[in-house]
Formats: sequence, structure tokens, C-alpha cells
Amino acid sequence: MRKYSIFIFLLALAHPLRACIYMSLSEAIRLAQERSLEAKMARFSFLGSYWTYRSYRAELLPSASLSGSLLNYDRSVTSVRNYDDGRINYVENNSLSNSLTLSVSQNVVPTGGTVSLQSYLYHLEQFNYDLRTFNTQPLRLVYEQPLRSFNSLKWRGKSEPVAYERARRQYLEPYRHTGSRSHLIIYV
Repeated sequence: MRKYSIFIFLLALAHPLRACIYMSLSEAIRLAQERSLEAKMARFSFLGSYWTYRSYRAELLPSASLSGSLLNYDRSVTSVRNYDDGRINYVENNSLSNSLTLSVSQNVVPTGGTVSLQSYLYHLEQFNYDLRTFNTQPLRLVYEQPLRSFNSLKWRGKSEPVAYERARRQYLEPYRHTGSRSHLIIYV
């Protein structure tokens, strides 16, 4: 209890030693506007809209991807039909396969589809027969069009700039300065 009373006594002594800051009324209003809850909410709303807009703009840029499956080892017994007499024989399979696809894609806004340029490489090694097989498609042009879906890129192209501009204006609204020349003293 004694510790708390000493602390309160020291706090009371320090009270008259506060510093004075002189500022104009317009500066005080500007400071209050910058630190208000509404200003912080507008700032976070603006940042959310900004990054949503940037995300939309990034979807319009071409993208590159590399996909593949490496070291697919398969040791199994598979059924094989002999087409001369119709018999089914079981053959041991001992193989390793690898595939790699490089793709450059671009979204098409008016249709909602995607056009891509791909290159494909496939390698199969069958250990039972000492056989290596390579298959490649150096260039392949692919267009994918969803038939029964909503074209979200087209509508986001109309709505995202409007939402971003609205959030930007709400964010900049509190920073208009008043023309007052009065002064105010704030104790810190």
C-alpha cells in the first residue's frame, strides 16, 4: 500500500510540469482529423480497396507457371489382353516416369477465357525392357472458355475502379484544411 501512495504522490508532483504546445486551430483540427477513429477506418478501408484493386490489375497481367511430376516410380502387376486369342496375361510393370509443363497464360477479359502457350516434355523409362521413351510438344496453343459460368473479370473491370475511387475520396475527405487562424494550447 505504501508503494502505491508514493507512486500517486510522485504522479501528482509531475502534473504541473507538463509541457505546453502552441498550435493554430487549423493545425489542431488537422491533428484531430488524422487521429480520429473515422480517419483510421477510412484509411484501412482505403488500403483494403487499394489492394483489392491491385489484385484485380495483377489478374490482367500474363502469368508463367511450371508444373510437373518427377520420379513417379511404378512397380506393379498389370493385366494385358492378347488380341489374337483374347486371353488376359498379367505382366510385371517396373517403370519410372517424369513430366514437365511450362505455360504462359493470359486472361481474356471480354470472354472470360484464358489463352496459354505451353511446352510439354514426358519421359518414361521401363526397366524390364531397357526401354526409354520421350514425348514432347514444343509449342501448344490452348484456349479455355468456361461455358456456363459468370464472367467475373468483365464485371470486376467495371466495379473495382469505382470502388477504389470511392475509397480514395473517403480517405482524402478529412484532410481538407479549415482557414481559421485562431491558436489553441494543448497540454501534453
